Amino acid sequence: MRVGIDYKSALPIRVGIGRYTRNLVKSLAELDRENKYLLFCFLFKDYAKKLAMASFPAASNFKVMSAPIPVKVTRFWANRLNIPIEWLIGSFDVVHFPEPYPFRSKSARTIVTVHDIGFALWPEMFTKEMRALLEKQMRCVVEKVDSIIAVSRTTRSDLLEVYGFDKERIHIIEHGVEESFRPITDSGSLEALRRRYKLPEKFVLCVGTLEPRKNHVRLIQAFQLMCERHTDKYRLVVCGKKGWMYDEIFALAETSRSKETVMFTGYVPDEEMPYLYNLASVVAYPSLYEGFGLPVVEAMACGKPVLTSNRGAMADVAGDSALLVNPEDVNDMAEGLYRLISDDELRERLKLAGRKRASTFTWEKAARATLDVYDRVVRN
Repeated sequence: MRVGIDYKSALPIRVGIGRYTRNLVKSLAELDRENKYLLFCFLFKDYAKKLAMASFPAASNFKVMSAPIPVKVTRFWANRLNIPIEWLIGSFDVVHFPEPYPFRSKSARTIVTVHDIGFALWPEMFTKEMRALLEKQMRCVVEKVDSIIAVSRTTRSDLLEVYGFDKERIHIIEHGVEESFRPITDSGSLEALRRRYKLPEKFVLCVGTLEPRKNHVRLIQAFQLMCERHTDKYRLVVCGKKGWMYDEIFALAETSRSKETVMFTGYVPDEEMPYLYNLASVVAYPSLYEGFGLPVVEAMACGKPVLTSNRGAMADVAGDSALLVNPEDVNDMAEGLYRLISDDELRERLKLAGRKRASTFTWEKAARATLDVYDRVVRN
């Protein structure tokens, strides 16, 4: 079987979909020595730099094709000219797009991974331009692809409800968690990271791109409420690059109530994230909507107690191994944070349960399931 995979999202900076692509391909290369793979990368901005920094499998059945073509150009080819992917990469049995930017194909079976459709369910949390682009791309997915990989039951359910996609063609394959996310005992490395980012001794960590659905504003309000009611010995550390519609987050953090208690690290490289989780006292991820919620699993794998939302994919992923709160109720979040900080027995129970739960999410399992989907779509 010949498989083409759109690999451009795995080139640095690796957040979200890029990490999914990189880890899936890495595990496929470790598992599969029989099928032939082509990783194609078409992008223009920082082309040479990103290729030089990229991680590609060394396995002989994996090849790479790249060209400095702007993403806007490839989208125009796919959406306006409707050219087949074979014109760019040749003939394949399966072509997998890890994000919803598919080309049509002449003969290959096409698969797209859909991570979430937040733009359709929470339109007010995206800019008008982003909504238009994402909606257009999802229409292309519905019209062009043979099968969809959904990263959670929530995403599958949302696809069925909003787009009416044939449920037999949607396959649920959950993310894995990288092996580097584990409890770390190297105090020297941990303290070096603490100094680098000027982190406090005790802090609540929130990981996620600065955008409205991550719910940073309510989290900051809840944290301040907890400090006023119960304790002011902790700080809130927000880790993530700037996304969109983030002005309110910084405006709130600059108020007199928050200025001394909330800090932002900006983007933190992948290799440093396990250390950041390990330094945290607890991890809070009260997002309003996620397709999966990877920081929940990463934090649990590092042995950290987690507070997250009582809805959707986050509740599914966490199970009974995290403290679930209403993400739209600031009071509920504030009391949840205090429970995690003050209740030693609860923290220890969630640490143990979280590590056990996180161990069920592996990239090997995700890769095996993805290989099975490739086989099934070709046979059918």
